[in-house]
Amino acid sequence: MKAVMCLMGKEPTWQSAKKEMGFANFVDRLKKYDKNNIKPAILKKIKAYRKDPNFVPEFVWKISVAAGAMCDWVCAMDLYADVYKKVKPLQDKLEGAQKELAYKQRGLRQKQEELKNVEAHIASLQADFRAAENHKNLLQERKHALELKKERALKLIDGLSGEKKRWEVSIEQYMKSKLHLPGDCALAAAFITYAGPFDAGYRENLYRSWRVALKEMPSDRFSEHSDNFICDFLSEPTRVRDWNIWGLPVESFSTENGVIVTRTCRWPLMIDPQEQAKKWIRNMHKESKLVEVKASDEDFMTIIENAIGGGRPVLLKDVTEQLPSPLDPLLSRTVFDKSNSISMNDKDLAYNPNFMLYITTKISNPHYLPETLIKTTLVNFMVKTEGLEEQLLGIVVNREKPELEQKNTQLVVSMAKNKKTLKDLEDKILILLKEADASTILDDENLINTLGTSKGTSEHVKNQIKETEETSKKINESRNQYRLAAVRASVLFFVLNDLAKIDPMYEFSLQWYNDLFKASIDDSKLAKKRSKGRQKQMTTSKRIRELNNWHTESVYKTICHSLFERHKLLFSFLICAAILKQDVKIIPEEFTFFLRGGVVLDRKKRGPNPCVDWLSEEAWDNISELDKLGSAFAGFSSSFEQQSSEWQEWYQS
Repeated sequence: MKAVMCLMGKEPTWQSAKKEMGFANFVDRLKKYDKNNIKPAILKKIKAYRKDPNFVPEFVWKISVAAGAMCDWVCAMDLYADVYKKVKPLQDKLEGAQKELAYKQRGLRQKQEELKNVEAHIASLQADFRAAENHKNLLQERKHALELKKERALKLIDGLSGEKKRWEVSIEQYMKSKLHLPGDCALAAAFITYAGPFDAGYRENLYRSWRVALKEMPSDRFSEHSDNFICDFLSEPTRVRDWNIWGLPVESFSTENGVIVTRTCRWPLMIDPQEQAKKWIRNMHKESKLVEVKASDEDFMTIIENAIGGGRPVLLKDVTEQLPSPLDPLLSRTVFDKSNSISMNDKDLAYNPNFMLYITTKISNPHYLPETLIKTTLVNFMVKTEGLEEQLLGIVVNREKPELEQKNTQLVVSMAKNKKTLKDLEDKILILLKEADASTILDDENLINTLGTSKGTSEHVKNQIKETEETSKKINESRNQYRLAAVRASVLFFVLNDLAKIDPMYEFSLQWYNDLFKASIDDSKLAKKRSKGRQKQMTTSKRIRELNNWHTESVYKTICHSLFERHKLLFSFLICAAILKQDVKIIPEEFTFFLRGGVVLDRKKRGPNPCVDWLSEEAWDNISELDKLGSAFAGFSSSFEQQSSEWQEWYQS
């Protein structure tokens, strides 16, 4: 108990112990003893007490339970004090560390809060950055898109800048033609309907009379027509050039014929003694598998019926002045709309709209009944001077300079192809622009590239056309050196053509004449080769003179074998007169006088006949009119008064 009292800071006596144990809270005080603050002096005393051999808890428990418990408490306090002595510095360190930890944790929490705020700020900045980055990317995309649009716009402007002027002119022409369309259509319809049978001169007179009549109408309904109005209004240059390649002569009369044949609503009936229309039709429908048939063929109607169903073009050749009656339904175009069929020979045939019918006759001056003419369009394809000259020029150049004519043919085909390509490209550009959405046209890269390609090709084709035209001009200059030979050959052909007026048997085909012309050229070459040294020395002009003489002689000798004797002198005269007229060595008025004589309308105004005793009044009429022609015959009538006896002697000799 002394040790207990010592720990409790009391007198280590039994009385003190009894007193303390007498308190009710003695046990609680032991339990709540401040074991962490035991003074070293007290611990020293406790250790001294514990050195007593009897101060062992096991021993004391045997003596007294209460004393044993007190002994355990004292030992525990001593042991605790020893341990606490070692632990206390550690606890102090722990407490310092905990305080430091708490301080650090407070700082950490503050920093974490600051970090959280910074992270939130960073997140906000990152969000702003991402938004700015997205906006930047959007702007870059828009910039790129705008740059592309700018590039495409420049391409479009550059590509179409050359087209603007042409379009403006085209629009102006279109607006004018739209305003004048009723009158122009009336004139074109009249020409197609009525002008076909006539020659170039009569067509021109018709056309001019119609124009005069049109001038009496309101001026804003009719355009000022050019001489080539019909060809310009109803055809295109590229199409006409194709016709020329296919064999249609290169002159306005033949072009008008082509327009009439392709534009008429009735089947064309072509006057074709020289078979030029046949050649043109054959070449034009070469890829359409043209069916050729004659009315004299036994199965010609079966052939035509098959062509009607198959939609193939038919060329009915060499008809007479009476067309086959089975053709009437076809000529009348009595096609049933609902069934799209036609009734022929008591049977209905399926009518293919691609079917076409061309009719030709070799009769140069046919007389068709009105019933035939109202069902067909009669077209005069008789050869004309200009067209024949071009054909013959091609023959002579091909014989004399084959490489030149071959190149010319290639250039004609190339030019036609290039002009057609150019027209197609110009139309393609317009179609692309028409179908494009104006609001998104710059977004359509394919459209811009296509336009650029088309424009580039168009410019290339234009340059090719320009080069071709320049080359063609040079070639034509070289070809024209031989034109006099073609002119002479043309003159001779028309002399032969006029022989049919003397006798219907005197008919010569153009193909036969072309072969004769080729033979003349070849024969003259052989003759030239036989003349030593002449071939190298002969100029083109000399060669043409030689060729003209050779061909003229060849025509004369060949034709004379086919003529009656009584017609040979007339034939010689016609050849000489035609050549002299072509060379402008005959005055037209004098030649007309020679053929027809003088016509006196009023003999009172004529001078009196000074030689009435031997000179008839009719002869004096001719002498008086001849004097009026002037030139070489000036004073001719007065010479009869002055030299009457000399003239009488000559007249009666």
